[in-house]
Amino acid sequence: MSDYDILIAGGGLVGASLACALRGRGLHMAIVEARASSTAPDPRRLAIAYGSRCILDTLGVWSGGAACPIQTVHISQQGSFGQVQLHHHELGVPALGYVVAAQDLNETLWQPLNHSPDLDLLRPATIEHISLHPDAVQVTIHESGRTRHFSTRLLVAADGGRSSIREQLNIPVSRHDYRQFALLADVNLPQPHRHIAYERFTAEGVFALLPMTQQRATLVHTVRQYRLESLLALDDAAFAAYVSAAFNDYLPGNLTFGPRLSYPLHLLKARQQTRQRTVLIGNAVHTLHPVAGQGFNLGLRDAAVLAEYIAAAQCAGENMGAAKTLQRYARERDRDQHTSIAFTDGLIRLFGSPLPPVPIARSLGLTLLDILPKGKRLLAQQMMGLHGRQSRLARGLTLPQPRGADAL
Repeated sequence: MSDYDILIAGGGLVGASLACALRGRGLHMAIVEARASSTAPDPRRLAIAYGSRCILDTLGVWSGGAACPIQTVHISQQGSFGQVQLHHHELGVPALGYVVAAQDLNETLWQPLNHSPDLDLLRPATIEHISLHPDAVQVTIHESGRTRHFSTRLLVAADGGRSSIREQLNIPVSRHDYRQFALLADVNLPQPHRHIAYERFTAEGVFALLPMTQQRATLVHTVRQYRLESLLALDDAAFAAYVSAAFNDYLPGNLTFGPRLSYPLHLLKARQQTRQRTVLIGNAVHTLHPVAGQGFNLGLRDAAVLAEYIAAAQCAGENMGAAKTLQRYARERDRDQHTSIAFTDGLIRLFGSPLPPVPIARSLGLTLLDILPKGKRLLAQQMMGLHGRQSRLARGLTLPQPRGADAL
């Protein structure tokens, strides 16, 4: 007999989303989280794709009041005549996406989990050792100064890009260092943003300006390492001038910025998503460049599809930790993950090329894309997370409930 049906390593946004999707199903679950509190400060701002909003809405954890809709996406290249504009009304959706504070979303996810009788929260705790067996995974956990031992029928690694589960299982990864940093800062705007998100490609790197509530925006700027220190050292007026110059006439003057933060950028893809009774999701299996804001959205789709496979196995009286179940999940997710990685990585490689003919070709490509409805729709569907097969949760359908005894 196992202590848990499902043990989730990592109580971040993706792990918590999976727990929300599976609560109330009669499954005995646990989350192992290294942080002492789920309300720890988190300065990140997230671009939530429309498809992700649908998933969160179905789970009952979407707080629309704290999110700012993106109704138009403006994509352009500095010094170029080409541009693309995507409008929500052309695609028949209320918004192309939303911008939300990560801390707000985290608190919304944890509200139902904090009162869920089928979930044990082990924190602050780390998984020190795992041992895979045909009928269960044996887990050794260090929690609050003591060592504890558990078994689980399914272990889910949602423990981030430096996943200790992935490392303990010696799962190989493909890694590419972009030799760039993301520079982040909130922006106070002198006039309304009109719910427009800007994606601006320049010789200095990519600038993304995403609308937020209360006439604010958040800036994400990818920059080479040698430029990072000088940009962090600029005073507020000089930094505002630097950003305004990159956007030319698209932005009003008199921008004021909050504190600037930075982190290094790399691409990571695990070469395997599953092992015996173990599955990797979110950043544990893929870490993307932030261009086009695909990272969290891809991880949330992992959680939504995994929850669907678990629910289907439970309702059919099948073994949710069986190799065939996890392999079916991995096959389905592989295409979406590959497409999203190719999309973001391709944008960086295309717009980062300094070769003289490339900027002209990019300008022509943007102009052509803007006048071709089918091309714009395909681009929008990729950005909104609506390409390929949609999970039940993304389609607004709740997961089927088991009728009788479960075979786990």
